[in-house]
Amino acid sequence: MSVPAGTQVGDVLEFKVTATSVLYNGSLATLKFDCSTGAILTMTFDFLPLSYQGVPVPDDFVLRSITCDTAAYSSPGGGQVEGAVVTAGQTWFVNPTPVTGADGGSWTEIFLAGENTAFIPTACVGAAP
Repeated sequence: MSVPAGTQVGDVLEFKVTATSVLYNGSLATLKFDCSTGAILTMTFDFLPLSYQGVPVPDDFVLRSITCDTAAYSSPGGGQVEGAVVTAGQTWFVNPTPVTGADGGSWTEIFLAGENTAFIPTACVGAAP
């Protein structure tokens, strides 16, 4: 998403989406973004009567395009995380500083929107979208 014209440091954009269904009394998702950087400040998901505060993107991670299909790995050059894959064409927040794995390859830490991060081959990380 592009930064709106006239945005100043400290401006915050808040999205609220409310949904109801026969299964829930209602749900509310709230996302707050720093308008000058595009960083996600908070993610809150309320499924009445439950509430969940999403894990924030780690500091210094940047949004990048994924250029190949790959599994996510538990450590640089380590084992695959069962069922965790990223696909060419997606965008994810990644650590901009690659590391050398146990296999001697270059690996990039990726934030998959949970409490844990994973790693993918650096060759699969492209430019900013």
